[in-house]
Amino acid sequence: MEQQQDRIGWARKLLRLVDVREPEVRWALAAVLPLELLLAFLSVHANFPAYRDEVCALTQCVIAGLIGLLGVAISGIAIVIALFTAEQIQTMDELLPHAFDRVLYDFKWFALVAAAETPLFTALLFLLRSPLPTAPAAPFYLASFLLLYGVFYLLFYGCALIGNFIKLARIKRTLDAAGPRKRDISVSAAELQLDYLTARLLRGDKEAARRFYGEFIRYAEQSGGNEEVISYLKERYGDL
Repeated sequence: MEQQQDRIGWARKLLRLVDVREPEVRWALAAVLPLELLLAFLSVHANFPAYRDEVCALTQCVIAGLIGLLGVAISGIAIVIALFTAEQIQTMDELLPHAFDRVLYDFKWFALVAAAETPLFTALLFLLRSPLPTAPAAPFYLASFLLLYGVFYLLFYGCALIGNFIKLARIKRTLDAAGPRKRDISVSAAELQLDYLTARLLRGDKEAARRFYGEFIRYAEQSGGNEEVISYLKERYGDL
């Protein structure tokens, strides 16, 4: 049963590569289809020996780029983890369950596709350099379509990740702005508790309350408390 669930999970992951609801899939198809038509129009298959060196050079560039994208994915995960505090991550997950994990999974998927394509293009490079004859036209154009689709899928997926970074920056600003408000509420509640306890203990005697807060402020000064805190206490309780 567990193996069947694993197979279903992998099938869903692979379907993500061709899910036209995803913008990177639509953009990749929009880029690759005209390119394939151009290759057919130029009769690249029939004249492949004339293009072999250029294709080999491009393949080498793609391999280097794929390895570089693995570093981008690792850096992206590190940046996202460092960007948010544990409290902010908890807040995000409360608003949308597993939201933070999904963000990290996007980078994991990006790295996984790049890692899977690297040996494919490496094998392609060796095939191009081998003395083997060129494949028939149908397999040739099918292979070129799939390989080009893989490259452009990663490129546009990277663009989508940039969009995610922009959204994360906005979320970060929102959470940072919400944090002080939460702290202000907790501080106000603590002050209210202190005022209530003082009023109960001193039975509403304002003169006794004034002496109590005066002693409280002097204690803070003598104990070497923070100057900003002492100034706030004097402003808050000095005019009672």
